[in-house]
Amino acid sequence: YKSGGAAPAATQGKPAAGAGAATPAPQGKPSAAKGAAPVLNANLSVDPLQLLIHPNAPSSMLDRPFMALAVAVLTNTDLDLTVNLEPRVRHALLGLEDGSGTIVGDLAMARYLLNRAPTETKMNCLACSNTSMAVQDAWMEYAQSLTQLQEDQRLKGIAMTLEHALQTRSYLVGHKLSMADLALFAALGWPTTVEIKEKVLNALADYPCATRWVRMLACHPALQKATQLAMSGDGSTNTATEVVFGTSTTLEPLVPGMNPLEGATPGNVVTRFPPEPSGYLHIGHAKAVLLNDYYARHYKGRLILRFDDTNPTKEKQEFQQSIMDDLEHLLNVHPNVVTYTSDYFGVIQQMALKLIADGNAFMDDTPQEQMKEERAARIESKYRNTQTPEEAKQLFL
Repeated sequence: YKSGGAAPAATQGKPAAGAGAATPAPQGKPSAAKGAAPVLNANLSVDPLQLLIHPNAPSSMLDRPFMALAVAVLTNTDLDLTVNLEPRVRHALLGLEDGSGTIVGDLAMARYLLNRAPTETKMNCLACSNTSMAVQDAWMEYAQSLTQLQEDQRLKGIAMTLEHALQTRSYLVGHKLSMADLALFAALGWPTTVEIKEKVLNALADYPCATRWVRMLACHPALQKATQLAMSGDGSTNTATEVVFGTSTTLEPLVPGMNPLEGATPGNVVTRFPPEPSGYLHIGHAKAVLLNDYYARHYKGRLILRFDDTNPTKEKQEFQQSIMDDLEHLLNVHPNVVTYTSDYFGVIQQMALKLIADGNAFMDDTPQEQMKEERAARIESKYRNTQTPEEAKQLFL
């Protein structure tokens, strides 16, 4: 397809090499699609793994780092990032983990975050073997070339490509989501939101395989969370917005003074209230449970009431019943689930043993008063760097 980019070669399952290349930028001026040099305020510093996004980037959805955030969410490394809306940057940029500089460009950031993710984690959630990555690179180059085309040409070219490639498969490469899928989805404008998804699906109406693929990715929880993060950052500014993914997930406006939760999407928010049944509820408890209940209801999620019953010498059935009665009758809070920490002692024990075996925890039998004094003086435990996992297990058991 001449004006829409080259379709993938039928026998190779990947785009034809060199076809549909983007128009090169003038000499000395990098193409925006390839990652333009950042225009950074001289007084602005970027912390390691801090991702800065211009709050007005929605003028072009292609300017948002959706791929990078999707990779972070899929590999469970999004909590390593600090995502902020920052009007002083022109393009989204990510601080390198070692503090040596920044990365600009959604694809470059996505590749960096994929490379730093634990191997086992990324292999479980993304198709990223050495062989498949070579094929994915071709798809990503093809997707990048399309960003230079007019929107109608780009959509039609992608539609024809997807229709050809997805006749007998669900994903572009392998049997699970890959960077190739994310790159083509981003080139479509990342159609997870109602407005953009409707526009893209209208353009793909004559292409059933492409339509199926878009609908599948648009409702993927990780891609929706990436969308919310890209549009709202950490939710701490007045420019943060709550994304609407479908008519059935439209949210009521937030109560004045309340900010969106970072990366929250309807139906996927779980909050918890963990009182210890060793006394009656007080005003601090009320504030905590009302806040958690509000966000659980706002995002059509769940509230878990978890009794932290780990100190039987102080706990009574009287306090537990009083807490449940006050929640229902005084605060109008109705938890979806009631659990008890004591029911999970076996799980907690196994996780503790795993931390010890991996060298990430140690056991300390220092007398209580001495430990208190050492902590106040910021003196680390004598066991911290000297104890072996076997020695720690003996103390634990």
